[in-house]
Amino acid sequence: MYWGGTSTSWYEAHNAFGVVAPATRWGLAEGRVGGADAFETYILIGNDGADESIIRTTFLRKDGGTVTRHFTVPARSRFNLFVNAMVPELSNEEFGTIIDVIEGSPVTVERSLYHSGNGVQFRGGTNTPATRLP
Repeated sequence: MYWGGTSTSWYEAHNAFGVVAPATRWGLAEGRVGGADAFETYILIGNDGADESIIRTTFLRKDGGTVTRHFTVPARSRFNLFVNAMVPELSNEEFGTIIDVIEGSPVTVERSLYHSGNGVQFRGGTNTPATRLP
């Protein structure tokens, strides 16, 4: 993904290796919301199966606590979990995330993380696939 203008003026980009197979349990080591650099975290969940997927996301806080949310990912679609807006308890925090399919098709998971700086939104960013967990 490239951003910040046209093909001759892009100032930032990111990419990641693809996931080769869906699974029912995934982990993400890093996420951030807010702070001085206005971090934004997106967890991107793909369901290429024939059935919808009910997922449980467990956010692992630095203080040892957790925040849990459930979402439905329709069949053959992608669900974008914008953590900043959809999990307001994590304002100005760093966290990890466990994603479990509790019903339905296995999914694929990746995370995009952006930050602002010097008055420019999305000054930098990164993307990574989640790690398949047992």
